[in-house]
Amino acid sequence: MNKRVMVSLICVLSLLLVASAMADNPVAKGKILLDGATNGSFMTKSGDLNKVGDKSPSYFQLNPALAYFLADGIAVGGTVQFAYSKLGDVKTTDIGAGPIVFWFPTAKNADNPKGKVLPFLAGSFVYMQDKTTYPNTSAKLVSVAADNETKNTGWAARFMGGGTWMLNNSLGLHGEAFFELENGKAEVTTAGTTFKGDSNSGTAFGVMIGVLGFFGSGGGGM
Repeated sequence: MNKRVMVSLICVLSLLLVASAMADNPVAKGKILLDGATNGSFMTKSGDLNKVGDKSPSYFQLNPALAYFLADGIAVGGTVQFAYSKLGDVKTTDIGAGPIVFWFPTAKNADNPKGKVLPFLAGSFVYMQDKTTYPNTSAKLVSVAADNETKNTGWAARFMGGGTWMLNNSLGLHGEAFFELENGKAEVTTAGTTFKGDSNSGTAFGVMIGVLGFFGSGGGGM
């Protein structure tokens, strides 16, 4: 957990540094958006892809994103996903990357937004791989690897909606709710033997919190 907290703090400090320029309109054409979102234990998952016994784990997740405003209120960029969960002796890590799009519908009224809430909608498509390790109960009886392992390779399509409370004209705290569609193919290694499975699908619901920084010169008129 210490490493994950440290990464989160680094992201927040980076946002504070790059968001030093006070933008009149933070979501104008030509601006750059930096999102450092974290998710604590606010997610529940379902579907065959996400089963661990008869339970669904809660987990920590980091989803930084960087996007460029191609037009007023519309930003396109990329996002990276890091996640870690632990349920008893079962540990899961995953990593992914892909495109992301943001839409701020009130862009024309976002001049000098300090103290205001800017609503937004967003969507992302992430290619990802996760790895789950769990104890090999036969390890003490035969000469095999100490842990079993399951790898899932696939994608996740996420749809988000929320708002950003602007601390000043270039830095804001944001919260969002999301729904995610997932698909992955499993590869299971047990007792030193690897088996490849069929594709499975899953869904996820969750709440994210984080910091948004807006910087750059901009240039689009409202």
